Amino acid sequence: ALGCVIRGETTHYDVVVNECVRGCNDLVREFTVPFGFGIITANTYAQAEARAGTDRCVGRMALRAAVEMASLNQKLSGDSK
Repeated sequence: ALGCVIRGETTHYDVVVNECVRGCNDLVREFTVPFGFGIITANTYAQAEARAGTDRCVGRMALRAAVEMASLNQKLSGDSK
């Protein structure tokens, strides 16, 4: 899951962030597969842009982790595909 939630003038931000996390957790429990969670939460567009454009980019880290976990899962299960 890759995305960004930027705080606005209402409490909608909190609802969106909480439901995003809950939905992703539901998927992990239902399908029991490696799942990357790269959601940036920021107060401003500038903060989000700065976090997305660095070597520590949340999305990039989530993608790497998901690929590594899928590879490990494949090795542990003995699946040679």
